[in-house]
Amino acid sequence: MKDRMGRSCGRMVTGAALRSVLALLLALLLSFGWMPGTAFADEDGSHYIFGKSTEYSTYSAGEELTDSFYYTDDWFLQNPSDQNDALALVSMQATAAFTEKDAAGSGVAFLEGLGFSDVTFVKHDVSEDACNYLYGTKTISDGSAAYTLVAVVIQSYTFTSSVKEQGWKQNFTVNDMSAESQGSEHFGFAQAANIVTPAIEGLGGSGNTKYWIMGQSRGGALTNLIAKRLGDDGKTVYAYTFESPATTESGGGYGYIHNYICRDDVVTKIPMWGMTRYGNTYEIRDETDEQVMAELEKLGSGAVVVEYPPDAEWLETDIVGFLSERVPERADYSEQRTDTFADADTGDEVSITYSYQDTFIGLMSVLFRGELTGAADAILDNIEEVAPAVYALAEAVKQDGDAAADPYYWQAAKGLHAVLDAVSEQSLSLSEEGLYALLELIGPFAVDLDYEPQDIPIADALGYLSPVINVGASAGEMTFSHQFDTMIARLKVLAQPPA
Repeated sequence: MKDRMGRSCGRMVTGAALRSVLALLLALLLSFGWMPGTAFADEDGSHYIFGKSTEYSTYSAGEELTDSFYYTDDWFLQNPSDQNDALALVSMQATAAFTEKDAAGSGVAFLEGLGFSDVTFVKHDVSEDACNYLYGTKTISDGSAAYTLVAVVIQSYTFTSSVKEQGWKQNFTVNDMSAESQGSEHFGFAQAANIVTPAIEGLGGSGNTKYWIMGQSRGGALTNLIAKRLGDDGKTVYAYTFESPATTESGGGYGYIHNYICRDDVVTKIPMWGMTRYGNTYEIRDETDEQVMAELEKLGSGAVVVEYPPDAEWLETDIVGFLSERVPERADYSEQRTDTFADADTGDEVSITYSYQDTFIGLMSVLFRGELTGAADAILDNIEEVAPAVYALAEAVKQDGDAAADPYYWQAAKGLHAVLDAVSEQSLSLSEEGLYALLELIGPFAVDLDYEPQDIPIADALGYLSPVINVGASAGEMTFSHQFDTMIARLKVLAQPPA
């Protein structure tokens, strides 16, 4: 009896020790990311997958964040119109895991870790007005019926300049230049959504299908429009967008689309003119401010260096407010304008035809082709050569709204163009006429007319341009809430993992 009890006791101790060792090994495996996902059942009966993932930082572009995720198929058995912060979190994490830099790596691994199969990267030629996306499929069941769940991640960040250029051109193509009247939607985004929606819709086959679609920034805008089109075709859709610009003039309905934004992100406020997004929009900054820095620190994000909370409220009142006054109607943005005046140097007549939309699209080509690489430093290094152009710009702003301002804007454009052409690393495609159109639009915002000149070219040039310099100095604050890193951290505050 004694021996039997002793041996029994020994077996009990060994079993407990073994369970402890296995639990420790499991924790270690999860912490080092060696297991893409491990399933557990929660008290409410939901079967969760927990795991580690690699995501990209947009605050420190190219750096990687090591993150933890949780997920359950049960979310897709709920009403798609119900706001689900946990589903929003994993949607943002999937978005941050996917760029074309590693299309066969972290983005694919993320969806596979959630149990999706046949994960595929769809890449469009850079000349197309479309978008790249990643998708995977899996079968889920509510116990009585089976469904095909299609996950679609719209590419929301790129490391390739040509893709960035195409994307930014699309961002600024609000109106169809060939049409006499505009539809209610942002033309560039709508064009891309029209191209890819039929292919995405076809991923589900002929059976019962549910679509989970997600994206951030431009990717969020495309998600918004693609989800709207899928819903219009009678599909069941769970759509989550983050920091999306406006997509439409009539955004009512579509409760299955959930848009998460921060009020200090200027991207979410443009285009102006009363444009909005389809579906529900949630402003989440105030309720996540207190803990967001702690979550960023856990992610290992470089965004923790930003002084927080950023004081970026002036973005809406100053930048967006200024642009709204300058271009009060949507039609004004793509209107063809012609300015005719005499060149102050030669006396020759100058006639410039332009639109603000074409001006911004052209500027994006210059920026993303690297033509102005190092231009800011070069301009500061040659500030005395730039000073006459700044003086001319200040004179133009003083007379803005009057035809007398046009020759001064032209003088400023010619002088600034000469410096930019001298410091650019390749042939400058930005013409003097294009620079004139840009200065004519933003000049009153870029120049401080309250500055008292000191007859010192360097000091005066920098003094007049102080608004532009301040914007550059505030870049971290201006973009803080727009980063992958920050949105993930905010959602982690809202969606604590299950017990």
